[in-house]
Amino acid sequence: MDEGGRLSVEIASEDINPNTLYELVFETGAYWEAIGIRARVSEIVLRFQMADPNGSYHMPIIINPHSYSTWISH
Repeated sequence: MDEGGRLSVEIASEDINPNTLYELVFETGAYWEAIGIRARVSEIVLRFQMADPNGSYHMPIIINPHSYSTWISH
């Protein structure tokens, strides 16, 4: 992740199968622990498909120690 908290990975379109279910796992517990906060959410899992192999996908996550919000835009 960069300094702004963004994960940027390019995946070649020929490596994307529109029928595959992909998964991103964000282990947030270590982050909260490092800043001295006891959190209830220690892991966030996003499961998604990339229907357009040539598309660009944006999956923001807004977190706090007790909940999170996410959405996927294409």
